[in-house]
Amino acid sequence: MVARLPSHFKSIVYRHYQRKFNIRLGQVERGDAFGGEFEMKVAADDGLGGEMKRSIRETVGWVSFVQTFKGLFSAGLGRSVKYVFAKIGKWWSGKAGGGQQIK
Repeated sequence: MVARLPSHFKSIVYRHYQRKFNIRLGQVERGDAFGGEFEMKVAADDGLGGEMKRSIRETVGWVSFVQTFKGLFSAGLGRSVKYVFAKIGKWWSGKAGGGQQIK
């Protein structure tokens, strides 16, 4: 599963595991940490689903915030407030319904 991820997203997931496994940043930058052993540890980790969710939130969260902020200037205050409430409602319904689980 991890090997098939896009390279940028994979680097975010690996950065989280670099902290979790206490691997030095130099090893990660040189590629020493990305051997088969490191990837096997990542794939075998029970918390991989949670780390994937965390990585998705990290990837999408900032872009969503910037898009909302830009809307204040391009669409006006009224539409922006309506958009923000729609997004909060969507987030709330996804949180209440559990959403899709990553296995």
